[in-house]
Amino acid sequence: MKKLFYSLLLAAVTISSQAQTRYSDFSCTLRSPKSGDLIRDKTAFNVNFTLRNEGSDDSKAGDTLIVALVLDGNPIPGTVSIFTLANVMKMGDSVSFSFPNLIMQGGTGNASAQFCALGLVRYKSSTDTLVDSNTANNLGCSTVDYMSNVGIGDIPVVSGIEATTYPNPANDVTSFRYMLSASDYVTLNLFDMQGKLVRSIVNEKQSAGGYMISVPTDELKAGVYMYSMSVSDRTSSGRLVVIH
Repeated sequence: MKKLFYSLLLAAVTISSQAQTRYSDFSCTLRSPKSGDLIRDKTAFNVNFTLRNEGSDDSKAGDTLIVALVLDGNPIPGTVSIFTLANVMKMGDSVSFSFPNLIMQGGTGNASAQFCALGLVRYKSSTDTLVDSNTANNLGCSTVDYMSNVGIGDIPVVSGIEATTYPNPANDVTSFRYMLSASDYVTLNLFDMQGKLVRSIVNEKQSAGGYMISVPTDELKAGVYMYSMSVSDRTSSGRLVVIH
């Protein structure tokens, strides 16, 4: 009987010490650009959007917001940002973001494109986990006209030595994409924020052309990483966000 009592007591303590799970529902509303707006190549324009906590639980100070801009399903390089909430966001509270004087290049003629703002909220510790219960409203979108000189599908892929990655933020896997104008030796590495090499992705001579390399991210810890690509004596870098 005493052993049974101790077993039940241990079970009760174990249950009570399990991590608390909070459920939020962050919606994203894109305020500008609006549907029908014309975005011109290499011409600055403003992006404004709002994230609202639809409930059911509060977001606490210290929760992480990940925001990005997306064009036709591809994150726009340089727009992925991470913010830490300084205050509690109760159900119905909202926070506004802006990307002033954003400049893009790529696209062809006057093509219709889906322009979206993405907002995600995340937090996980040994005692507290925040879950977005409805990810269907994390994107706020409008249909815009994009005018420039090359194919609209090529916008996220920069010719030369720059690599882009999609999806970004990534969960289980991401793909690095880049183009080489000539045969050359290429290195592409992933580092953590302390500068430690996490993964060597490419380290070889490659022929001219376009490349897409899939990289598993399920074994990486959630957080921000830096990737660096070198071709001969030229180097470019970017950020990769991993979420689980």
